[in-house]
Amino acid sequence: MLWTHFRLPGAETLSVLSRYTIAPGVAFGYLGLVLILLRCGGGGGFLSRQLAAVGRTALSCYILQNVISIVAFYEWGLRLGPLDSIGTITAWAVISAILMLGASLWLRRFPQGPFELAWKAAVEASFRRRDRTRAEAKDVRQEPGQRHHDDNNDPSGAP
Repeated sequence: MLWTHFRLPGAETLSVLSRYTIAPGVAFGYLGLVLILLRCGGGGGFLSRQLAAVGRTALSCYILQNVISIVAFYEWGLRLGPLDSIGTITAWAVISAILMLGASLWLRRFPQGPFELAWKAAVEASFRRRDRTRAEAKDVRQEPGQRHHDDNNDPSGAP
């Protein structure tokens, strides 16, 4: 950033290069910082519980993060952007705190986030339909009044 700020030679190239190479390094740095904090806190502290809540509602938090950001920063929303570096970090911290609080409160009442529950219901619905179709097909093949060994607990098959 300083190189481009002072308009030193190669600033444009360095700016483009840094945009795509520094971000992964920063992401790994954040991950390392979180791991260090979790190890120091023993994994049972306040931060650990909040991160665990976000982890259990990851899809919901991801979607909500985007919705909050769109409403806050787009022209048709609150028009809070564009922000400088400090503003961006502050906005990230505020949005993260909102998501941690929301995830924690949600999980007091429900086992998973709302989008996780919807996803699970959608996935299980197709399996339930297949199971129901198989059961109906089995019933059609089975003649009325005929009992299979599976239909009772008597190993001899007696009615």
